[in-house]
Amino acid sequence: MPKRIFTKRKPRFYLRQYVDGRWYFLLALQFDTGLRTRPIWQDEALRGKQVPHLYKTLVGARAGLDRFVSPLATYSQVTIWENVHAAVQTDSH
Repeated sequence: MPKRIFTKRKPRFYLRQYVDGRWYFLLALQFDTGLRTRPIWQDEALRGKQVPHLYKTLVGARAGLDRFVSPLATYSQVTIWENVHAAVQTDSH
């Protein structure tokens, strides 16, 4: 019987922005008419109850920063989602 090789799951990334003294995370992307994407931002306090929109690669997350972060944001960042196993199981995207 061959040996099992356990590999660590690759990290997933999500976007955060700081607007008017509060942190928000990218919850989902909604498709509008004309093939446009509209971001839906959620307050950071609800991060444990809802899974953010996760990116598989850092390159994709950085591209999302350019596309979806509000011009009113003071700060924005790409952050690693710590609970990858639970997010992948409950992710409905």
